[in-house]
Amino acid sequence: MSTLEWFLTGLIVLAYIVYDQIKDSRKRVAARTQEVPKRKPKKPKKRRKAAKKSTPEPAPEPSHKQDLLSALKSLGFGKSDSQFHAQKAMDHTPDASLEDLVRLALASSQNRLE
Repeated sequence: MSTLEWFLTGLIVLAYIVYDQIKDSRKRVAARTQEVPKRKPKKPKKRRKAAKKSTPEPAPEPSHKQDLLSALKSLGFGKSDSQFHAQKAMDHTPDASLEDLVRLALASSQNRLE
């Protein structure tokens, strides 16, 4: 027998071995799935009714003064300068949004606010 014939014979034997292994593993998997009893579907748990919670009273909205002071300090103003310009902006328009108050305070620092 030549080397090629030995090689082909070895491949054929290897193919049969692999085929047998695959067939055996399929049988084992099938046997496992048959052995496992089917589980009964779980009943949904009864939900308890939540106790009535008292709704907390809404907290009063804080003024924008602390946020405005913080913004001015982060922009590089000193404590007294930021307090002065914040108060000036809040006196000018007390119901303005925070963004508008920051703009007004910056304008007052540039002497543009009347």
